Amino acid sequence: MPTELIGEFGTPGATSEWIEAEGKLAIAHLKKICGDPPPEMELEIVWQDHELGNYPTIGLVWSDPMHGTPWNYISRCEAALTAFESQRYFSKLIQWSLEASKRERSRPHLVESDDDPER
Repeated sequence: MPTELIGEFGTPGATSEWIEAEGKLAIAHLKKICGDPPPEMELEIVWQDHELGNYPTIGLVWSDPMHGTPWNYISRCEAALTAFESQRYFSKLIQWSLEASKRERSRPHLVESDDDPER
């Protein structure tokens, strides 16, 4: 079966169930942004073998090798997946930073500041 890879996705080290859920969400996003794949083609999670283990990608898969590769659709999906993954990364970074600032504010202050008005 011909397969054209669109890109990697997911949280490294996550459980396979979590990765499957992330893949389904990413595929739904691609279909929303780029439209459905061409007839007789599907967006699927495709596992790639590597010497350090397997990793998930999203690929466009079709059964008839006589069909040409829809490069325009693939390039739109590549851009949409990159934007989707970047947005997820920045969302996690913002969330982490907000949580870190909450922890910082809730810490007890053990040293008096020089600006203490009671001095």
